[in-house]
Amino acid sequence: MTSLVALPVMLPLIAGAVSLALWRSRFAQRAIGLLANLVLMWVSVDLLLVTWNEGIQVMHMGSWPAPFGIVLVSDM
Repeated sequence: MTSLVALPVMLPLIAGAVSLALWRSRFAQRAIGLLANLVLMWVSVDLLLVTWNEGIQVMHMGSWPAPFGIVLVSDM
């Protein structure tokens, strides 16, 4: 189980919330957007390499049982 699987979902949510909080500064919003996209690209390539080398990556969100839990999976 790796938390790297959740980052492609969490990074845009966090960047959007921070960008919304800085709604008056267009420059800050653009900088956050650019930075978030660069980090997302890095995380995506890293997740691809980890999945390629180690196989399927699974993360159970909240460790809830099957009908209620959310499972994030990265596979080739």
